[in-house]
Amino acid sequence: MMFHSMPVLCMFVLTVLPHLTYSQGDRMIYSTASELRCTELTNRPPTRDCRWVAGLNRNVDFLARRGRIVAYKIRWFSGRWSNWYVPGINDIDVKINTVTRSCAIPYNANSLRRRWSNFYDHVHTYIICI
Repeated sequence: MMFHSMPVLCMFVLTVLPHLTYSQGDRMIYSTASELRCTELTNRPPTRDCRWVAGLNRNVDFLARRGRIVAYKIRWFSGRWSNWYVPGINDIDVKINTVTRSCAIPYNANSLRRRWSNFYDHVHTYIICI
């Protein structure tokens, strides 16, 4: 009877055990190689890139910067910095796009946009993860 359960035990050892993590004291041992690496880039100059104004598109950061912007600030023309904005959470702009424009990512008149549309003509800071 023990002989017949041996293949099941071998299957368990070969498929489950390699995926288990183990702890050493209060630290878990695992690979962080797949985690994103994030960097804060400060006082970036205006981009003059019309893609930032392209409505509520959530892929502009990836297309323009090859990463995900997880938070950003705008330096207003008054010199004062905004609070942190988080894409998709608190970053709908109070202004709209007033005209239709052809761009790499076209947008229509009277469309909503994200606050990062101000990257076009404002100094800005952001945290990007790659």
